[in-house]
Amino acid sequence: MRREEIERILKEGADFSDMDLSYADLSGLDLRGALFTNTTLTCVSFRNSLLRGVNFEEAFLGEADFEGCELEEVSFERASLQRANMRRTRIRNCNFRHSFLGVCDLSEATIENTDFSMSQGMDASFAMSRLENVDFSGAYLKGANFSRAFLRSVNFSGADLRRAFMRDAVFHNISDEGVSFYGKKPWSGKSSPRKDWNEFESDVID
Repeated sequence: MRREEIERILKEGADFSDMDLSYADLSGLDLRGALFTNTTLTCVSFRNSLLRGVNFEEAFLGEADFEGCELEEVSFERASLQRANMRRTRIRNCNFRHSFLGVCDLSEATIENTDFSMSQGMDASFAMSRLENVDFSGAYLKGANFSRAFLRSVNFSGADLRRAFMRDAVFHNISDEGVSFYGKKPWSGKSSPRKDWNEFESDVID
């Protein structure tokens, strides 16, 4: 879709639901309040766009580029963000419930008051990010990278953190009831119940 057509739809109500905008350039646009429900957005660039109150529920955002964006009150519920670039984003009051975040790059991001519960984030990267009041309860985070991240008031209850990287991360007030993690938990020093080595691996050494 051409840029002129995108700008026309923005003026007429900003409803892009069920459209295919793959490879479109949406950088630098005012997308506040836009609807992208069930929209295909493969490799779309959102750099320097205004993204407040945007609805991406059930959208496909594979390899989309959000680097450096500010996202506030944005819903990605049940959206697919596989291999999306969200480096250096500022994410506040957002909803990622049940989203797919496989290999998504959220490194060096600032994430506050955001819900990732029941999300699928295998091999996602939160390296060097700052996370405060973030809910990962029930999330599948096997192989996720939290190296050198700062985590305060983060809920990992029921999450799968097998083989997660936690080296040099800083933890404050972590909830972890029922978390899947082998070895000593770096936020508490307590060990998880003994499990089979093949089931519960992590890259934190006792």
